[in-house]
Amino acid sequence: MLDTDCALATGAQLNQSDDYKLEVVSVRVMTDEESSRIAGPDFIGADVLVRLRLSATGRDLFFYGFEHIKKPIGYSIKWEGDEKVWVYPIAGKNSHRTSPGIEALRKLVPTGWFKLEKGKTVEWEVLDGTGSAEEKHGTSAFIKFLPAEKPVEIFTDSYRVPSRPAVKP
Repeated sequence: MLDTDCALATGAQLNQSDDYKLEVVSVRVMTDEESSRIAGPDFIGADVLVRLRLSATGRDLFFYGFEHIKKPIGYSIKWEGDEKVWVYPIAGKNSHRTSPGIEALRKLVPTGWFKLEKGKTVEWEVLDGTGSAEEKHGTSAFIKFLPAEKPVEIFTDSYRVPSRPAVKP
């Protein structure tokens, strides 16, 4: 069920308008050393690093994010055919056919709203894994333009999860 405190962005493109853009900057398989250092022991199989960018292209906006690092928080998305599936941000939780909304994120970690001025960007990274190689994935984020406004969930375009390169003998 859609959270009543949030709306989904509508229209042909859910990742951009004249006022904002949410995009995938890069997707790459990490080395085993990088994966151990970045993902740590708690994220088994997290060997893909996805770099994202949120831009305030037309006006100031506010994004919902982690309070301690001031980076956007949202959901991992995977596509099953033409249908989006929201993957809960904590391992072991069930996926959803509709957005769990912003309320579910508020329960995970300290969060808040952060201003992104017109013309500015924020970049961050999320983890994925080659265990899902060739699947179409993406990410969502929550934005609003005025402090008292209802948040909107926006989405990146999909990316294809890469395979781990074959080891040469």
